[in-house]
Amino acid sequence: MKVFKHLFGTIFIILMFSSALATTYAQSSCQEKDANGYYEDGRDLYDEGDYIPAIENLTCAIRLKSHFTSAYLVRGNAYYQLDQYPQAIGDYSSIIEFDAEYEGAYVARGNVYRYQKQNTSAVNDYTEAVRLEPTDITALYGRATIYLDLQQYQPAFDDYSEIIRLEPNHKRAYDNRGIAQFYLGHFDASIADFDKAISLGIHEAYLYSNRGAAYAEIGYYDKALADYNEAIAIDPDYPHAYYHRGLAYSNTHQYPDAVTDLEHAAKLDPEYDRTYWALGNAYAEEKRVDDALASFRRYLQLDGTDRDVGYVSRRIDELEQQKRQGIIPLVIAVGIAGFIIVSNIRHKRRYRTNNYSMS
Repeated sequence: MKVFKHLFGTIFIILMFSSALATTYAQSSCQEKDANGYYEDGRDLYDEGDYIPAIENLTCAIRLKSHFTSAYLVRGNAYYQLDQYPQAIGDYSSIIEFDAEYEGAYVARGNVYRYQKQNTSAVNDYTEAVRLEPTDITALYGRATIYLDLQQYQPAFDDYSEIIRLEPNHKRAYDNRGIAQFYLGHFDASIADFDKAISLGIHEAYLYSNRGAAYAEIGYYDKALADYNEAIAIDPDYPHAYYHRGLAYSNTHQYPDAVTDLEHAAKLDPEYDRTYWALGNAYAEEKRVDDALASFRRYLQLDGTDRDVGYVSRRIDELEQQKRQGIIPLVIAVGIAGFIIVSNIRHKRRYRTNNYSMS
């Protein structure tokens, strides 16, 4: 026991000595250059992606010049790249403490808050940045993206529209404004925005799938199917394209094709609840009652809304009752159409990108 205590004490002393030595070295190592020299080297290292040595140099710059806002900004950016978010926020907050009108610090801090899903804090920072510099596209875009994620479609539309006014060829602003237009019920305008985003060079599966959903909303199923096919050609493993194409097949009474697509969508994304609802309806139309019941029950295991759960529970009761009576039920067409409309107006956020999939 004494041996262990002695060993523990020795290790503790070594660790304390090492920490003190590191601190002394850090302090002494900041004497080789002046603050500007450390800042310039730190900035260059940051630009090269060498974030840890960049931080070391920038820390020396700050130690030698306590209110060195540019050094705080670059060091905060380096911390952000290393996923050290509290340290990044601390550096940006220090800048704001020194200079409450430093617009770039609000944008940078807002970006960290947005990534951490601290949406209120992020919106507040972006709003302050826009107040200080109304033409700051980065702040407008960050705020619009949060509004879109929070399903606040009108303010999202307003911010994206302002971005497009300032930068008429901002392809991501057209892309995301198209989504806001979609959820505001402006389907033709939504399609026009998606068209513009595609013409500006976005060739990604989610965008064609989103435009297909807009076409489906106004009954242009041929165009919708063409877009879903293009989305699948771009990314054969993109589940939402199969999901939406399955819905389009269901809505045009092509149930075998709907089952094939929806089964594949469920295989690619087994946790997406609405696939099982759509699949349950398609199975019922194909008189595959046991499969329909299994799909509806799987849906209930996942995260459906209260309204959806009520509908699916009634469908299960109907199917079980009719199965006991030996009757193969048909899904009421109005129920399917209503389902497809609802399911087409949801979207998921992909964090650290600007791409949305409506699903």
